Amino acid sequence: MIVRPRVLMLTAALAAAQAPALAQQAPQPQDTAQERPPAGVTEQVVTLGSGEWAVTGIITMPAGGGPFPGAVLMHGSGPGTRDGDVGPNKILREEAWGLAARGVAVLRYDKRATAHRDRYRALGRPATIDEEFTEDGLAAVRLLQATRGVDARRVYIIGHSQSTGLAPHIARQTGAAGVVLLAAGSRTAAQMIREQVQYATSLTPGDTASERGAREMLAQVARMEDPATPDTAVVMGRPMSYWRAVPPRKAMDDAQALLDGGGRVMVVHGGRDYLLTDADFAAWRQRFDGRAGALLRRYADLNHMMQPGEGRMTPAEYNQRRHVSPQLLRDVAEWIRER
Repeated sequence: MIVRPRVLMLTAALAAAQAPALAQQAPQPQDTAQERPPAGVTEQVVTLGSGEWAVTGIITMPAGGGPFPGAVLMHGSGPGTRDGDVGPNKILREEAWGLAARGVAVLRYDKRATAHRDRYRALGRPATIDEEFTEDGLAAVRLLQATRGVDARRVYIIGHSQSTGLAPHIARQTGAAGVVLLAAGSRTAAQMIREQVQYATSLTPGDTASERGAREMLAQVARMEDPATPDTAVVMGRPMSYWRAVPPRKAMDDAQALLDGGGRVMVVHGGRDYLLTDADFAAWRQRFDGRAGALLRRYADLNHMMQPGEGRMTPAEYNQRRHVSPQLLRDVAEWIRER
């Protein structure tokens, strides 16, 4: 999460080719989303970082005096706003309001690569992995730890999809209490993208445009898998150095170190997620199931954006109004508040 059907989460081109045909498979649910925070919940606009790369964030505080445990929400791959806009959905805003209503202070923020898109275009290069995730993740945790009404000893990081690979490292660097990893991977980007493409094309057999897009993507995947491809080569819109910056299982090693240091780790998987699959969750379960401080949860009806549904998840769901699972938000809030 959050989540665009591109690169690590399936490319926009392939999803766009399939979405019109798939959109009729699931009706639009009635929209009952709140347009303002729950009663008693307050919000404050803040600046994250400084200078030309500063971004805007929002701190959402529960009703009451605190001190409250806190959570920093980190984006997944692709563009990212402070509300987590994905089609008609506002994933991060829903999470922030849902957690704050349950006693957790939350900081969410604009992704630097999105807020400063024009600046990166002028530089003629994309953001590095540290610019896209790590630097602002570190700044966000430290800002929330220093916020009045927040218990600095109980600030967590909630990583989504691609950022789950960085969240445990950031938690260790900042002394955060732990991490919640929503849709955490365990394999190389190339392995996951290959499987995503194969799944997506299986939804529309015989679609010439989809098959052509799939062949083009798989050719890019082959370049990613070739160790002879230089770090400077651009693959899937990024230099190979970007894809190699976070090796497979690094997040697991960092999570292990976090637990060894007294931190906590919650890993969440949606059973309808085809972007990060049961194979990824099984690897996390094999390593951490039964470990003190670790909790692993699989929700059979959730998709990649942690929204409930039925049947096979399709790319069309990115353009349908759905809501983050209230049960998930209750479980995460309770786990964060446990100590």
